[in-house]
Amino acid sequence: SVYAVRAAEVPRLETSTHHVSGADACVVWVHGTLSCGLEGLKDLPVLPKIPMYRFEHDTFHEIGENASELANLINQLGYQRTYILAHSRGGLVARFSQQVLLSQYGRASKVITFGTPHRGTPVADAANGGLAIFMRVGDFVVNGIPYASLVRRMAGMFVGVELPPGIRAMQPTSEVLRTTALFLNQPFESWAGVYQDAGGSLGYGYDIDTVVSGIFGSTIDHDLVVPTLSALGGN
Repeated sequence: SVYAVRAAEVPRLETSTHHVSGADACVVWVHGTLSCGLEGLKDLPVLPKIPMYRFEHDTFHEIGENASELANLINQLGYQRTYILAHSRGGLVARFSQQVLLSQYGRASKVITFGTPHRGTPVADAANGGLAIFMRVGDFVVNGIPYASLVRRMAGMFVGVELPPGIRAMQPTSEVLRTTALFLNQPFESWAGVYQDAGGSLGYGYDIDTVVSGIFGSTIDHDLVVPTLSALGGN
């Protein structure tokens, strides 16, 4: 399968203890909420001259915890340059890691984010109901088909309890985002999407359109999960 091929081409960062001989730079992919590295990597091209790794991590944990682990693993590999590509929540992890890499290890890195809630998302602000929506919309957007994966169905069992800190961090008023705005001063590149309803949605698609309209309203551009301005992060 495409996942098996990509798993062989892009090893897990935590199992890679030595950098590739002759290479002075590497790429690290950081996945988003309730996801895994292989999901996003299946759509990225192979870079034959630059080693690629994927950072698999628990997105329910604190952003800072994920970021510290990522920075430590990147430092252990010892490449002169690191390009961190990150999706959604992974972009927050990447930016915190970028700061840790520079301040603790003296290593510079470049961060590129895709659909990251740099200024938060009302989906997370919707608390427990938002987590349920996050799980449903996430599969619809990523896989393009109306079903919920086993991982998200299992995660649904936790809806109704307090949101995990890694999810609360994406609420617009979270302390994590306030810290990001005040103290993360390293440059980064951000990409954002805009969802456009072509009309005529039926069944599951209609459910998604209705739910999203209630969260974002009719005047805010978004990609179904993150407001476009938030994903741009000031860039």
